[in-house]
Amino acid sequence: MSFLNHFSELPDPRSDINCKYELLDVVFLTVTVILSGAEGWSDIEEFGKTKLTWLRKFRAFENGIPVDDTIARLIRAIEPVTITECFISWVNEMRRHKGHEFFGIDGKTLRHSFEAQPKNALNSLTVWLREIEVRRYTQLPISEQLLKASSWKDARSIVRVERERHIGEKQTSETIYYITSHQPHARFIADAIRSHWQVENKVHWVLDVVYREDDCRIRRGNGAENIAIFRRLCMNLARLHPKKDSMRGKLKSAGWNDDFREELLFGIKG
Repeated sequence: MSFLNHFSELPDPRSDINCKYELLDVVFLTVTVILSGAEGWSDIEEFGKTKLTWLRKFRAFENGIPVDDTIARLIRAIEPVTITECFISWVNEMRRHKGHEFFGIDGKTLRHSFEAQPKNALNSLTVWLREIEVRRYTQLPISEQLLKASSWKDARSIVRVERERHIGEKQTSETIYYITSHQPHARFIADAIRSHWQVENKVHWVLDVVYREDDCRIRRGNGAENIAIFRRLCMNLARLHPKKDSMRGKLKSAGWNDDFREELLFGIKG
């Protein structure tokens, strides 16, 4: 049930003439570093150089470890939806192994959630072993004419939130509208709205406290979105391990202990 088996299907965004480093090698390295509690492109390069012998137990790394700029360019070039499809494939394999139903979400649904949107729209996808939730935010300014004709004092924009939840084969959806005194800023308003949702609160707290996601400087291109997906993958891997410890404790152990890191990535050998 190695996630490597599922991520081996990840399409390579590069041309054939620019493939010195295997895509799966770089993805495996990145996930391993995140699972070990590190952050940033330079951390990925440094970890790779330090742990190259261990990494080669699972992947060839024929040309060694790329420099941080090369790692960043490659991870940014990957389409987030393709990573998510691999992630869901892995999750479904885990669920099949445990006798649970598969998630009934397909590539078309995922790709729709990541389609190009106006600058005041934002898509967000949360994936857990229990459920998948897709959210689409659209925020539009209120015209002066409409503002004068209404009683919405200080209103500046209207927000539409479309939510889709997939639990096994069951799918539910809802659309919610908000009025806000803030000018259109999709990321800001999405963060404000999700703070009221208990499940997202828990997810965001773990990501911020353990990974300091709010302070992460990986923001260019698809880098931020892809690293966020990898973080959620690592959180699931850590949660699956039976060791009685906090999330932070498990990640620290993964950073220090090669055997424990291997157990998180590939399961406990029995």
